[in-house]
Amino acid sequence: MFFKKIPEEDKILQKFIKNFTGYSPKNIELYKKAFIHKSVDSSNILNNNERLEFLGDSILNSIITIIIYNKFPNFDEGKLTQIRSKIVNSSYLSVISQNNNLTEFLKTKTSKLNEKHFYADTLEAFIGAFYIDKGFKKTFKFIESKIFNFTDLNQLINLETNHKSKLFEFSQKNRFQLKFVTEKTIYDSNLFISKIFIDDKIVAQGLGTTKKQAEQNASHFAIDNLNNFYKKKWARKS
Repeated sequence: MFFKKIPEEDKILQKFIKNFTGYSPKNIELYKKAFIHKSVDSSNILNNNERLEFLGDSILNSIITIIIYNKFPNFDEGKLTQIRSKIVNSSYLSVISQNNNLTEFLKTKTSKLNEKHFYADTLEAFIGAFYIDKGFKKTFKFIESKIFNFTDLNQLINLETNHKSKLFEFSQKNRFQLKFVTEKTIYDSNLFISKIFIDDKIVAQGLGTTKKQAEQNASHFAIDNLNNFYKKKWARKS
């Protein structure tokens, strides 16, 4: 009797999935597809992770909604929506993706994508694959353990997410000239790229499926870059 030899790459991925989720995968091909960006093969939607990302995004939103609905019985719809949006936003999901080394398995042929958005999309595709492979109950446990319980709820509830407003305040306080240049990307007509200039020097850029999202993501990066710049400047003076 002959046994099909499992490729070493598949063994490594299987071990990662078991460590990350607590469950051994049944269909490894689903997870392999979750790590294939459309830039690898955009001619066939079945050969990249876009459909899994769509599914994972919906599953994640549904499960987080159930969790926070039960967790905060005294919060109204507006407050619950605010908390959910902070948990499922690209910046937060990308941190989870990178902290758990999902980025090691990414397959892409472009380096132009916003990393935070890119990594968040990959996590959503992984969730889509896990849901198909393991079902709702195990997916609920996985999201509750790896995404919701990772959250500092007190910090999250009070988190300021309007990065663009914060950047305007920062610029006015320091008398900088701030300018946004936002347009559709040349490589994907469904994406916008926003570039931020301070005193005619580009300080950050970000991607989004809308102009507003692109400008918010770019503003987030700009704030990080400026904070790091001034920290180093102050460190040299001390």
